[in-house]
Amino acid sequence: MIMTKQVNYSLIVFFASVLSVGFLSCSSDNDEKEEPKKEKEAPVVNLPIGSDDVFANGMNFDSSASEKELVFTTNVTWAITVAEARDGEKWCTVSPASGNLGTNLVTIKVTANQDGEDRSTVLTLVADNLVKKININQKHADALTVTKNKFEVPKEGGTVDVEVKSNVDYEIVIPEACKDWIHKSSTRAMTTKTLTFTIDKSEEYDKREGQIIIKGKGLEETVSIYQSGGGILTLTKNEYNLNSTGQEIKSRLVVILTMMLKCQTLIGLKRIRQGPFLLTH
Repeated sequence: MIMTKQVNYSLIVFFASVLSVGFLSCSSDNDEKEEPKKEKEAPVVNLPIGSDDVFANGMNFDSSASEKELVFTTNVTWAITVAEARDGEKWCTVSPASGNLGTNLVTIKVTANQDGEDRSTVLTLVADNLVKKININQKHADALTVTKNKFEVPKEGGTVDVEVKSNVDYEIVIPEACKDWIHKSSTRAMTTKTLTFTIDKSEEYDKREGQIIIKGKGLEETVSIYQSGGGILTLTKNEYNLNSTGQEIKSRLVVILTMMLKCQTLIGLKRIRQGPFLLTH
């Protein structure tokens, strides 16, 4: 009888232990199932507090070659690219072009802008599935040029059109010596500006010369005006040196005229020979 009680007691203890282990096992399984999965952290790109928001405002450069720094913090790896220019010119570069999470510094360099127009490009910063863009703008270089700087005008006078390519403000100066016969007439705004000047009729026998000066921001262009007088021929040089054997003078006009030539003889004496000769183009 005592043996039976002991066996029963042992069985009760055994079954209690099994139930206890099973309960603990189920409880552990339930705990593991109930534990939520850790979600992937969203990528972020942050600029230093108080710095300019280049993502909204972009970066501006003057016309000279220069560089600026971009500092940002991110929690993922990243890469940055420069949009390709239409003409293929690589005037804007970045270094480094990629990196890891943490605080990063990227140097943005631009070459000097020698063109007469502003230019721009776009930087694209990719951090995982986050994309940020930065507009890069560079000012143009100052420019002032004329497409032609010499004009020949007949004795009767007329007009000359001077094409000016400029991206700066400029002024027109006509020297005192010729402002009584050269006058600014009008300005026509096109892709370039065309300045029209009126040249008065010449009452003089000799040809005359004048200048039109266009200047602004330290830049200057001079346009020369040559007007014939009572003579037939307009030349852009006052003197031509000829030898005693004779030679051909080339000019823009073809005329036959009689004029006095100063010729040097072989012994160094000067003589004057008069005779017709032909000027060819």
